[in-house]
Amino acid sequence: SLANLLAMQGRFEDARGLIVRSRAAIQELGMGTLRTHVELMSGRVETLAEDPQAAERATRAAAEHSAEIVDNWYYVLASIDLAQAVCEQDRPAECLHILDESELRPSPPDWDIVVMRPATRAWIACGSSSSLGTWPWRWCRSAACWAGLKSFGKATPAWRMAASFSRRSAISWLSSGATGGAGVGT
Repeated sequence: SLANLLAMQGRFEDARGLIVRSRAAIQELGMGTLRTHVELMSGRVETLAEDPQAAERATRAAAEHSAEIVDNWYYVLASIDLAQAVCEQDRPAECLHILDESELRPSPPDWDIVVMRPATRAWIACGSSSSLGTWPWRWCRSAACWAGLKSFGKATPAWRMAASFSRRSAISWLSSGATGGAGVGT
């Protein structure tokens, strides 16, 4: 979403403004089924803004609404993001419980589901996001291999994988110039 792109550039207030406008439009138009998507994007913006409590509130709202309307796909997507937000707050047992619950729901083989759910479990095993350092792409590669992907890395540049796995670590990595000038905000 555009809000996520703005957040990746560090424009958190602009991103939050788009989320607020999206929520208002959905309410005004009576399009409640889009609420889950907006809350999920809100959680991702807050993750990029390094506010795990706000990310937890938004992704929990997305998961709860998905459960209400029986949208298993978005329930699982929101649960993975929720688990990451909870893990950021040093609550690994709750994180594992959320991931276990998400595995009980049938869902398509989406990237976030196939790679990010096991990657989040691996993240818990490592203890915290601080163990990732400035090389989140290594973490992504390990997580992807753990998820059963054999030819990881050739089709998708490492910076995209890093941004997908650890948004906060990816920002510092991208800003470091490791991508050959394709850093945040360019």
